[in-house]
Amino acid sequence: MVALDSLFRTGGGSGDNNSSAATETDRPAASRLTRWYEAATSGVRSPGFPRRLSRLGRGEPFSFLFYNTWLLDGVELPTLEFGPLGRVSPGTVGHMPDLAGRTRDLCRALDGSSYDVVAMCEVFRESTRNRLADEVGWVADSHAGPGSAPLERLDIPSKHSGLCTLTGPDTPIVDTTDRGFSHHGHSLRDADFYANKGAQHVEVDVGPGSLDVFTTHLIHGGDLNLTPNELPFADPPSIEEYRARQLSELAEFVQTAGSEENITVVTGDFNINAADPRLVSERNRGEDELFEQFLAVCSLYDAWERHGGSVGTTYIEHGPPGGMARAKPDPAAPDYLEDRGRRCNYPAVPDRRIDYILLEEPQPEHTLELDIDQIRRRHFWRGKTDTSEFWVTSETPNYISDHVGLELDGRVR
Repeated sequence: MVALDSLFRTGGGSGDNNSSAATETDRPAASRLTRWYEAATSGVRSPGFPRRLSRLGRGEPFSFLFYNTWLLDGVELPTLEFGPLGRVSPGTVGHMPDLAGRTRDLCRALDGSSYDVVAMCEVFRESTRNRLADEVGWVADSHAGPGSAPLERLDIPSKHSGLCTLTGPDTPIVDTTDRGFSHHGHSLRDADFYANKGAQHVEVDVGPGSLDVFTTHLIHGGDLNLTPNELPFADPPSIEEYRARQLSELAEFVQTAGSEENITVVTGDFNINAADPRLVSERNRGEDELFEQFLAVCSLYDAWERHGGSVGTTYIEHGPPGGMARAKPDPAAPDYLEDRGRRCNYPAVPDRRIDYILLEEPQPEHTLELDIDQIRRRHFWRGKTDTSEFWVTSETPNYISDHVGLELDGRVR
């Protein structure tokens, strides 16, 4: 694990997988929102957003959703040359089943809802991003980035970051900034290496002021059928070390891209489990300490800890711990999962809570306040079999994603 005192310095340090400003290669086709769809490149502020004011007033309801969509379309990895050691062909990795059906169901589910802001990750296809912008009726603005970028030492571009934000008619986007991480993972071990993972900043006008909404997806790691430690001269950092370096880069980005008068919201799949410290391993305890330091440096708090229930599993496919056993629909609100009450008395094992909505603590400089009413887990069940089953068949998931969404409701004033 990276030493704690080496992180969260301005600039985030230098990396071994540096990439320059993103060079987007999958430009979206014509749509009613394409003017700003891929507007920003890595680290560059987007010029020319039309100034359209929010119609929200003080005391108005505000609804926010984060969702890891699991819309992974896979990547064909290049053949790697190792001179006299020969060639290695990793093949295709990361393609998840029923992309078309799950995309259709996500469009329908969001179209039947009403949110002010939806922040998503793993929306890798430009056609999917276009479809969400076009078919979800309440969407007025959208942004997706960072885009693809050259891969170091490989003659192919990376995939898009998969980050995408949608906003409604009363919450216009007024500015954006994107940044691809310098630390991507290892090309022989981590499928994440082949996407331009990073963070996206969207400034959203909510009436009395603006929110600086940052969305990210930190490295999961692994996923490739290669072991770099078995190759000569390969001594990659651990997945936890890469994740710690990305967290440092994210901290620097949050501190520099936002405005002090705005409220900062940081959301995403951090791949860091928020577990009872008494039940986690030493490895996870080190990540917990880094995460707490990140929160302190950026003046953030975990919305689930302050406003959520006792059960917060967000990764539902596998278990125990977590998984479907902790994904019981709430009889009183069937689109959501139970997180309180008698049915939520589980054995003393950690939740699989790796998705977060993090909110900035009130600051004297803020021009608005955000009062939180509740945060819930929305499950996006597809209705194909019983809610206790994740899979219908090996090619048909019963849920749109292997994650649940985090839905935050409150009021701006």
